[in-house]
Amino acid sequence: MVMPLVSDEQEAIENIGLYARLVESRSRNKPLRPTAMIPYVQAWYATPDGKGGYHYGPSKFIGYADITGALYEEHHVALDGRLTESQLAKWAEPIRPGHPLYKEIHRGLARFCARHGGHINGRARIALLRSHDDPGPPDSDAMVEAALLLLVSRLPAVARRRIRRQIPA
Repeated sequence: MVMPLVSDEQEAIENIGLYARLVESRSRNKPLRPTAMIPYVQAWYATPDGKGGYHYGPSKFIGYADITGALYEEHHVALDGRLTESQLAKWAEPIRPGHPLYKEIHRGLARFCARHGGHINGRARIALLRSHDDPGPPDSDAMVEAALLLLVSRLPAVARRRIRRQIPA
């Protein structure tokens, strides 16, 4: 089956929200086949939920335009994760061990999977998609630079000159 890919980051983010709503509503009513696929998902995407947590969705769901729960259930095997990964990589920030958000996002995904009777695939990757309205966490280098400039600006002129001489060109 040939399906069009999402055309922008916002469409992918909306699909993550759709996946979250489908999984939650189907968990209460009847099992959704995608929840059975959770242990096999190798590419997850997260987006802030606006409440301090994250929504999660697999690339094979969120990477296709006009996807529905029924289409995903019926054609999951035929969907190509390589195509969606290539498209989503344009807007995603990989969240690997050592990333400041890794523990938080990974734990959230583990809870999400467990809530729906699954677990994270050992080869799973997680990436973060942000809306254009969400600038994300402040740049730590910029924060350090601003703090240093503030401190140095409060020093007497003699001390500021000594510091300038010690900074390599």
